[in-house]
Amino acid sequence: MYKESQIIPSPTAATRVSSMEDQPMIIDPSKHQVPRVEPKIAVDFVSEIDVEKSSDTEYRGKLPLRKPIATRHGAYGGALCSQAILVAMRSVPSGFRPHSIHSYFTKGVHEESVIEWKVQKISDGKTYANRIVLGCQENEVVYTASISLTTRNVTKPRDDGLVPFSYQNDAPRELLHYDISKLKGIANPNLHITLRETPKSKVDDVYPYLIKFGIPECETVLPVPEEYKYSLFTWITDWMFLSRAFASGIGKRVKAQFDVSLDHTIYFHDDDLDATKWVGVSMRPGRSEHGRTLMTCDLYNEKGKHVATVVQERLFIVKPTAHL
Repeated sequence: MYKESQIIPSPTAATRVSSMEDQPMIIDPSKHQVPRVEPKIAVDFVSEIDVEKSSDTEYRGKLPLRKPIATRHGAYGGALCSQAILVAMRSVPSGFRPHSIHSYFTKGVHEESVIEWKVQKISDGKTYANRIVLGCQENEVVYTASISLTTRNVTKPRDDGLVPFSYQNDAPRELLHYDISKLKGIANPNLHITLRETPKSKVDDVYPYLIKFGIPECETVLPVPEEYKYSLFTWITDWMFLSRAFASGIGKRVKAQFDVSLDHTIYFHDDDLDATKWVGVSMRPGRSEHGRTLMTCDLYNEKGKHVATVVQERLFIVKPTAHL
């Protein structure tokens, strides 16, 4: 299925496509469904997402952004957010890290050409900087993002010895105490993302799961430089299953006729994040009406630290099933 010398991504669309892209990889240890590929594929995230600078306010992707699966219309939204984060970080002084991104997917993005990025510098302060980033394809704006960056994503000891105030909700127990070898889930070889489902949450309306970049059964992720850490973490935040959240957390089994992200917001609370390790997600669907569903995801690192929050509204159109 894979050649020993294969490294993902490859520079041409033809060599990107494998026979696994049209359906997810099923991982179910209880049924001995844990596919393994030897030797493992080397995944180079940097070459996947990297950009080149044209001017102080213009950047260009080096490769087209890929789709979630080969048959899906439009590039993966998480890839757009990920590259926008990288562009914003390239446009500010060193030491600044993103603490929030508010973005909108305005048009479909195809896989035939790269994204051209335009940056508007809103402010440059000592502690905070703000950028508006526009993603363009064939002279049309396909994605917009407002990104705020800060030098305060790491808690540093105070000179006076006092402890700064901090607070977070406890991580759900299911996301802290688990045996990953016993959890079932799915993986997406085209996006290099693995998802494992934990036991059902004891908290109503919550769908807990674990996610990471790289598929341990068949991929080896090449070292990712510090500069790309936030971009890589952003990559995994848009691959989620709202139908599973309704079924697991609320007990409503629905099948969407149409399901696509309208927007994507991330709050980065801390610098201690690593998408190549298991990230715990506590997902909660909120209001669903008019074909749109709002959901919130709290993301925890392996230590149980709440490192990010994702808020997203999806165009989630479900066929009516009940009569008045």
